[in-house]
Amino acid sequence: MQGLSQRERLTVAAARRFHKIGLRDSTIADVAHEAGIPTGNVYYHFRSKDALALAVLDYWHARTSAARSEIEAGHRGGAARIAAFLAQARRNAVTYVDLGCPLAALVRDFQGVRSETESLAGDLLKRQIQWLSAQFRDSGLAKREASREAVAMLVRIQGGIGLAYALKSKKPLLAAISDAEDRLADLTGA
Repeated sequence: MQGLSQRERLTVAAARRFHKIGLRDSTIADVAHEAGIPTGNVYYHFRSKDALALAVLDYWHARTSAARSEIEAGHRGGAARIAAFLAQARRNAVTYVDLGCPLAALVRDFQGVRSETESLAGDLLKRQIQWLSAQFRDSGLAKREASREAVAMLVRIQGGIGLAYALKSKKPLLAAISDAEDRLADLTGA
């Protein structure tokens, strides 16, 4: 975490900790320790655990947005972008087996905390669906069909991640990715 400000170090540490342990079981002191910052300094940057949680949501919004932008910059056409999205899931398989999906974990952890954070956490997955839908439309699917396929693909991948995490095996996720790739090929000829 060299080169990061204290605020950034705390946010990254909290994102890791929340992914690993969960929001409820993480304390400000735990996050400070993981960031290598004295606990008292946390309150200079974040007035509360809720404020830190909002920073973590912003962090994941930025990371997922950057990942989508990187895919868009490196691949022409919706089908190629979806294939790159699936390849990214395959590369992250070990993390998903060990920790599950960080986005799904945030949605779970923020349920009932505050309506603002709950809706922001859900927005992470909504944006994934919107992006996938746009890629399917770019591949030639009608808006309604593109939307349906985007949801179905994310359900496949999230289900694969959930099973991979529960069973501590990459096999369910890799099978879900293969199924998604087959469906993409059927729909787009890619």
